[in-house]
Amino acid sequence: KVCELLGFTNEELIGQPMHSLIHHSYADGTVYPREKCPMYGTLADGQSHHITDEVLWRKDGTCFPIEYISVPIHKDGDLFGAVVTFRDITEQIRADSQLRKARDELEIKVEDRTKELVAELELRKAAELKSELERERLEDAVFSFKDGFALFDSDDRLVIWNDQFIDNDQLEDVLKPGITFEQFMRARIPMTNYKDRSMRDENRIQERLEQHRNPSGPHDYEFADGRNVQIHEFRTNNGGTAILRIDVTEQKKSEQQLRQSQEQLSNAVESLEEGFA
Repeated sequence: KVCELLGFTNEELIGQPMHSLIHHSYADGTVYPREKCPMYGTLADGQSHHITDEVLWRKDGTCFPIEYISVPIHKDGDLFGAVVTFRDITEQIRADSQLRKARDELEIKVEDRTKELVAELELRKAAELKSELERERLEDAVFSFKDGFALFDSDDRLVIWNDQFIDNDQLEDVLKPGITFEQFMRARIPMTNYKDRSMRDENRIQERLEQHRNPSGPHDYEFADGRNVQIHEFRTNNGGTAILRIDVTEQKKSEQQLRQSQEQLSNAVESLEEGFA
């Protein structure tokens, strides 16, 4: 497998100085001094080194990203040598990049979609004062939205929301037009089974209120039943606040799958270190 990855034969590798042969340069082509190399460092300090952001060079002059562990070998109490295990992480880097791109695209879509809905809500709210029919149309727009949505006015009082915004039947008795966001939040916390129990602390409550008053980005919350919810908040043109509540449980599961390969490597590294202790 090593020969296949590097393009060398066994004969071309055995007995050769590995650093100058396959680890001589950084990814940008600049020289990688041997004395700075963690692989070589294991022979000098007798310590294990785990590196995740370097490259190895093939016989044809191309390189590929690797994650590796260098482990010292001791014999009769003396440092005898070192074992280096590595893996090609090209696909992992590509997957991570695709995941980041997907999350960025989701963020843009969420923001654009929310702005469009908020603009529609504000227009319909103005017309609502003149016509009950417009009120009904406004409700239809909110109720047809697949994610949880709520709108608070410039006094931070609840104007309208959809069923997806409520994930607890007990909240139906609390969630009424005119309730402030703080009243809603303090009523919700005792009814919600957060995984992080500190969410009930007053300091955390004040942090959440500050986030609501000055929206700066999405906030993730994990519940004891395994669900993950992402909250987006946006200021409206008239000083109100629109809240979008999105279930991102499946997205979190995908991220967990990408981390499994790293965890498997860590387990292998621990086994290797125990074997040569």
